[in-house]
Formats: sequence, C-alpha cells, structure tokens
Amino acid sequence: MESFYFLPCLRHQKPCGLLNVERYFDPLLRLFDHAVKEQFLKSALRSLVLEASDA
Repeated sequence: MESFYFLPCLRHQKPCGLLNVERYFDPLLRLFDHAVKEQFLKSALRSLVLEASDA
C-alpha cells in the first residue's frame, strides 16, 4: 500500500501487470478494491494495476 501512496508524486504513472495464475493475487486485488471502497486509495491509482489470468 505504501507504494500506491507515492504514485501521485511520480511524473510517469505506468501500469503494473499481474499474471494471476491460479488466482494467486486475488487477496491482494481484493485488498486494493477494499482500499478504494474505504477511500484510502484513489480509483485512478487502482486502475494502474492490471490483471491477467492463466485461462
């Protein structure tokens, strides 16, 4: 979560891709979604985390 805090300070906000094999990153993605819901994280920053599955 700390790295998301500093993203607005950066000039180049490039997305980060996660290959979610066997749903390994689901808990992390749920944490990010919950942080957006609780207004701890801006949805624009959440959208920088891209996900692809193995299927």
